[in-house]
Amino acid sequence: MQIKLPQLNATLKKSIEPLYLITGDEPLLQQEAQQQIRQACQAQGFLHRELLSIEPGTSWDDLYSHTTALDLFSEKKILDIRHPQTKFDKKAQQFLLHLSENRHTDTVVMISSGKLSAAQKKAKWFKQLEKNASIITIWPVSNRDLPQWIQQRLAKANIKANHASIQLLASLTEGNLLATQQAITKLKLLYPSTTVQPQHICHAIHDTARFTVFDLSNYALAGNLVKTQRALQQLLSSGTEPTLILWALTREVRLLHKLLHAKNQGENIQNLLRFEWQSRQQLLKSAAARLPLPLCEQLLQLAAKTDKCIKGLTRDDIPTRLSQIAAGLCGTVPLPCKAIS
Repeated sequence: MQIKLPQLNATLKKSIEPLYLITGDEPLLQQEAQQQIRQACQAQGFLHRELLSIEPGTSWDDLYSHTTALDLFSEKKILDIRHPQTKFDKKAQQFLLHLSENRHTDTVVMISSGKLSAAQKKAKWFKQLEKNASIITIWPVSNRDLPQWIQQRLAKANIKANHASIQLLASLTEGNLLATQQAITKLKLLYPSTTVQPQHICHAIHDTARFTVFDLSNYALAGNLVKTQRALQQLLSSGTEPTLILWALTREVRLLHKLLHAKNQGENIQNLLRFEWQSRQQLLKSAAARLPLPLCEQLLQLAAKTDKCIKGLTRDDIPTRLSQIAAGLCGTVPLPCKAIS
């Protein structure tokens, strides 16, 4: 049974199920789902909790034996299993199915994992699991919905804030709900009876936005120069390897170059996009419509020069060149490649 996070508490009040699978990439929301399940179980007498982490080489057979072993004193327990991988192999699948089909009233098993792929959710074992287990999928809060999410959290904490403050908090903690919640907790301590203003936000927190190289690529493909440069600066300041950043940017340039070349030859670029995620297809289409083929060729030359620089074969300012490639993906023509020595 699929359970949406907002309905989890109401579901737990009706009954406690023997197996819960929590999947998703948002740490804060996953932690809150775990806490809700633990509290509901404790209220029903499941007072003992075992925390297990799945490591490479873990025997799922041994884990199943441990899970189903009868307790000498029949103590009700919660088995809290953390599975950091995003894929369940055959043994793990069998473990989940066995647990869901053989219920034990004295044990509640809660398994937390990363986001499952679409292929896994369509698999036969997962469809079978849905019939006998409670599955909570954690969806990230989109940038569009983040201000409303913050407003709800502020109201829950009895904090008043104006629109400008909410927008600023969303901007400063973009992509990091855990940092957002920590900021709200801090604001409650610092300004318990004050309507929070932008200056309060600035005083209480600093820029804790979390970006990945994939966020950088998506912002660039969308043509958002401000967010692209901000993501790049944060990646560099946080110690992300320039090689990884260059790889992410170059991958998009090469793909766009391929799309534009095919388009110029009269081919249907949709055939080339069919292997990309649906969410990326539109980004790539818009970028292909915005960028000319000569610019992509120039960016590929610039990327090759930057790669030599990273490897120490030439001398130059690597952050500047990465910034030029990123800006080029947004549609800004970079400096000529000959400027790189």
